[in-house]
Amino acid sequence: MAPLPRNTLQHFTYPKHSLTLFDSNTKYSCDGCKILGIGKSYHCPECDFDLHEYCGTCPMKLSSFLHPYHLLKCEVCEFDVHPLCTQLPETLRDALHQGGKKI
Repeated sequence: MAPLPRNTLQHFTYPKHSLTLFDSNTKYSCDGCKILGIGKSYHCPECDFDLHEYCGTCPMKLSSFLHPYHLLKCEVCEFDVHPLCTQLPETLRDALHQGGKKI
């Protein structure tokens, strides 16, 4: 089987067709996280299936300090988080909180 072109991927949530990266000013609803998006998305024109660029490239298993006990999306605890939110740092620094503040 030949490798997919660089801007195309086969996503584990959508094995039916390959998805192609598009950059458009058209709004869409991400079929992965169900949040609206605009700009780059992985898209299947046959089925009108869309994924945010990050949702299309995120790993199958996510972990975060937000829910350290299980992998995310956790059906056991009914804990659900957007893939980008797993990248948040545990502490933030700003001018008002010089020592950092836990989220």
